[in-house]
Amino acid sequence: MNPRWSPHPAVSWRTVFGAWTVIASLAVLDRWASARVLATPPLSWRGVAPELSEWYLWALFTPGILRLGKRFPVTGPGARFNVVVHLAALLGISAIHAVVYAAAYAYIARNPIDVSFASFAWRVGISFVPFAMIVYSATVAIGVAASLSWQSRADAVRTAELTAQLARAETAALRAHLHPHFLFNSLHTVGSLVRESDRDAAVDVIAQLGDLLRELSRQDAPEQILLREELAFVRRYLAIERVRFEDRLRIVWRVSAAAEVAWVPRLLLQPLVENAIRHGIATSTTAGLVEITATQTADTLTISVRDDGPGPPQTNQSGVGLATTRARLAHTYGSAASLTLAHAHGGGAVATARLPYLTSPPR
Repeated sequence: MNPRWSPHPAVSWRTVFGAWTVIASLAVLDRWASARVLATPPLSWRGVAPELSEWYLWALFTPGILRLGKRFPVTGPGARFNVVVHLAALLGISAIHAVVYAAAYAYIARNPIDVSFASFAWRVGISFVPFAMIVYSATVAIGVAASLSWQSRADAVRTAELTAQLARAETAALRAHLHPHFLFNSLHTVGSLVRESDRDAAVDVIAQLGDLLRELSRQDAPEQILLREELAFVRRYLAIERVRFEDRLRIVWRVSAAAEVAWVPRLLLQPLVENAIRHGIATSTTAGLVEITATQTADTLTISVRDDGPGPPQTNQSGVGLATTRARLAHTYGSAASLTLAHAHGGGAVATARLPYLTSPPR
């Protein structure tokens, strides 16, 4: 719809003309049926001219009525003045209708009148006011309802667009958060391997790093992926970290087959693993376990990452990665998802994400 030619943001010219055409057709049909029942002479185009002129006048008036209804609402501040504006418009419409209808009745339909044209038009106008008030009020009410419906749909579309933009921005924030820390550590690992003349291991780390950065840099990457794809990404991430920590880092995988085919937000698991490495393994000389668990129970998918480090920090319970992941879960699933960081049984910390178990991407 072209807004420059629309009489109202939610109503098109075609809709207005079509609606009054239907009403005019019903009025003509009523005249035709009455003529058949009463066995009066059949209708001619002249005979229906008054009815057609009356209803198509409303079609011409409707855009202005809709604009007045939007510009001068009859509720809220200034309601009294606005009611006066509508009454003035109603009287003006009644006066125009009286002249047009009287002319169509007397000169086109050629019906006899026993008074002067001015007197006849006056009578038509006076008798028309109560009916015009009903039609005018109904037109304003329909316009307001259509406007509210249109605004509601527009708000829903805008909300969906903002939600999608926010999801993309949060994913980008995770990528940006991963790059500096992980890239620095990876390059430091490559440098150490080169100094030790372990070129094969250095080349392997560079290849793994290239695959990770290529995946992170994809602009067409979907927001939702299968958990098995997220696990493959994390395995490449951990392969580099294992070179960095050597034999000190132990990885335990406990992932059920049902969990692997669940759909999850992209980069859901990686921040949890990164948190375990940074705050659990890297800060302790004795810790070295990272246990990754994913299970499905009824309609819930539970993913947890446990380490055997010193436990959750006493302050700032969630860093940038976990905070962003928690926000993404809330925007995608609402109260149906959660992310917690707590002390693990037997020592260390455990980050647990719970979200709906979905075998197809959420809409």
